[in-house]
Amino acid sequence: MNSVSIHLIGVGGVGMAALAVLLRRRGYHVSGCDCALSPRTRWLEGEGVKVVCGHDPAHAAEYGRLRPEAAGVMLVTTESGAVMRVNGSSYMGPKGNWYRLSCVNGGAETVRGHLGSVRVAYNSWAVPDGAEKESVYETVWAEDGEAAERCGHNGGDYWVMKYFGEALRGKRAPFPDVCTACAMSAVAILGYRSVMNGNYPYDIPDFRSEEDLRKWEQDRLSPFPPASI
Repeated sequence: MNSVSIHLIGVGGVGMAALAVLLRRRGYHVSGCDCALSPRTRWLEGEGVKVVCGHDPAHAAEYGRLRPEAAGVMLVTTESGAVMRVNGSSYMGPKGNWYRLSCVNGGAETVRGHLGSVRVAYNSWAVPDGAEKESVYETVWAEDGEAAERCGHNGGDYWVMKYFGEALRGKRAPFPDVCTACAMSAVAILGYRSVMNGNYPYDIPDFRSEEDLRKWEQDRLSPFPPASI
């Protein structure tokens, strides 16, 4: 066993969880914290990773060396045929996330330290007529802003529950529906597999496609312990 101790912040996320197991299997002492416990953190504890609920700088002294910066990179092809590289980064103190889309003609990114700002920039040879080479946009909710800001995930939880309630009352089609929800879950599961298999690329299934359903219907491999499935 390696004498180095590493503490991972946000260890319940799919990328960080895979990193924690990878480090643990290479002999490091690994611990981590997250804002909530989940089936994935339970699985981590089964792998020998100590997990605590909540973020606290004191964890550094108690559990080992802090790993304050975590980054993930994905190569994405969209349904429209666009190709981009997505860089994601989380950091400690202030809490937040930073994402960058690196595209052929430019890119877009959240402004680090300002969760409500988005920067859009074109490469010098690809600026559309009449457009600015670089712009920063402040994002606002189209409606229900105050209610959304009181909910988790920067307001995202509010809209999930609002749309769910409206779907039950017949006011709108469900969003996300079962196919979209399965695809969103597959991102995490296949992201974990990619990390554990040397960054092997996986296509996210289209669960409306009979071909994709046949391809994946017998797949039973999961990062979660059997009791939590």
